Amino acid sequence: MIPLEQALDVATRMRDAVQAELAEARQQRIFIRQLDVQGLFERARQRGEFNVKLAQLQDALSTALQEGAAVLGVERLTTDLLHTSGIGMAQRLAEALSELRASAQALQEIDHMNQIVAKRALACVRGYVSALSPQASAYNRYGGVQDPGTNTIARQVA
Repeated sequence: MIPLEQALDVATRMRDAVQAELAEARQQRIFIRQLDVQGLFERARQRGEFNVKLAQLQDALSTALQEGAAVLGVERLTTDLLHTSGIGMAQRLAEALSELRASAQALQEIDHMNQIVAKRALACVRGYVSALSPQASAYNRYGGVQDPGTNTIARQVA
């Protein structure tokens, strides 16, 4: 049952990495609220490193699960099959995969919330910048109604 032990080890490492990233993602909201550009860039770099590490672990988990399926004599492993197999290692692997799935879902929810907060911050910054440099949006400099789609060269020069 070496492949199942290896899969359990990789799933546990993946779960720990996702949970650590979850804590960091929660802190990212503070950077957004403070408009800390350097902090956000550093956070983006760290997320890129996390994504690379997680992709490598995912490949290792996939390989271990395929080998585990071959050992058990099935085409592919499912969590239901792992739970009902009666093998202690398989049941622990199923629990680890469930915890990994829950952690990944929590990370996805935090990322979604961070995107919402970032969009709101962007709207505030755009509003502030437009208030600092107002532009007429109803009339052109001749008092006529401005049509943004039909500017001609003659009108721009005159």
